Formats: sequence, structure tokens, C-alpha cells
Amino acid sequence: MSSKVRQNFHQDSEAGINKQINLELHASYVYEQLAWYFNRDDVALQGFSDFFKGRADEERGHARKFMEYQNKRGGRIVLQDITKPAKQDGWTPLEAIEASLQLERTVNQALLDLQGIGAKTNDPEFTDFIESEFLHEQVDDIKKLGDHVTNLKRVGTGLGEYLFDKQTLDEFSDKVLDTNRWQIGDNWVNGRCDSHYLELYRNQSILSCDSSAPKNLQLREGCLAITATHESA
Repeated sequence: MSSKVRQNFHQDSEAGINKQINLELHASYVYEQLAWYFNRDDVALQGFSDFFKGRADEERGHARKFMEYQNKRGGRIVLQDITKPAKQDGWTPLEAIEASLQLERTVNQALLDLQGIGAKTNDPEFTDFIESEFLHEQVDDIKKLGDHVTNLKRVGTGLGEYLFDKQTLDEFSDKVLDTNRWQIGDNWVNGRCDSHYLELYRNQSILSCDSSAPKNLQLREGCLAITATHESA
């Protein structure tokens, strides 16, 4: 059945989105594997584990955003096999961050290719979607990972890695707020709210939370500061 909403949406854009969905899910798969590798008892670097859990959640969110957009433009979602991570054991922190940097560069290039398709097919709505929703964030992520590579090389192995895990990546640790309701935009969210969950809302403001959280609580999600105001304030 043909779409009733499709207009000025090229088949190359449709195919490119399906390819990007697969790449985003592959990236999430890689980060999920890294998260649980660093969570192992014989590795025990929880900061790295939480960092990669957050990245896995973010990439899944990206894939869903592309799926939503595909439907919005009248395209058809065609899911593909997800490639497993090439390496699943024996990671050092530096190797993991370097692999993440290369993966994000690959994702960024794919996004640039999509933006090029939109420009070539004269689809300003599509190019704006890619630029505003993904490219700016991607540049920030690449810079952050590049900084982590430099600092991991600086501190060395052993104790240096441990301190990097505890100090630099501490902002990603799984600190769960003792609150059950959060207002994000116009929507109330029920359940526990931790740093990984907030990562999915990095472009939105949390307006208020319920009675367990202090007034004007400020969280850090990566380089993003999020301010939460007590519901009863």
C-alpha cells in the first residue's frame, strides 16, 4: 500500500535511513558489549561500564528517531541483520575509547553522506533533520572521545586507568535519584531516573521532579547541564 503522506522524499533517502538505522543499532550493540565487559569482576571499572551503557542507550535512541522519521516522511522501515562486535574480550580502557572514537567517526561520515543525499535531491526538510538532530551532537561526541584518548595515554595503565575511571568518568556512574516522577517537557515520566535515562533527553529540559529530590537539583549528563526543579517549589 502506498503512503498518503510521502512528498519530495527520494528513494535514496529512504534507503539511506534504513542503512543508518542498522549502523546505529550496531553501534549500540558494540557499546552494550563494552559496558558489560568493564562490569566483569575481573575488570571492575564501573565508570567505563556506565559510560558505555549510556552510549548504548543513546545509539538505540538514535535508531528509533530514524524509524520515526522514516514513517513520518512516508518511507518504509526495512530492518537488516546487525553485525556483532569484532572484538568481545581483552579490552584495555584505551583500546575501548579508541574503538569508540573510530566508530563515532564512521557514524558521522554516514550522517554526512545522508546530508549529501538530502542536498542532492533538494530536500531541505531532510537535511535540516540530519543537521539539527545528529551532526552537531556528533561533533561534540567526537571531541569528547578524542580528549579521553589523549588523557588515557597521559595517565598510563594500572593506577592511571583506575583514577581515570573514578574521577573523569564518575559523572556517568549509575547514581539513581530517589524520585518516582519526572516532568520532561509536557510529559510526566514514572519510575527511577538515572543518568542513562536522562541521556535520552539530552536535548530537552527537565521541568520538575517529585518530593524526594532537592530543589534546583543540577545533574551533569556528559557536557550537558540539566536543571531539575522540585515539583512543590
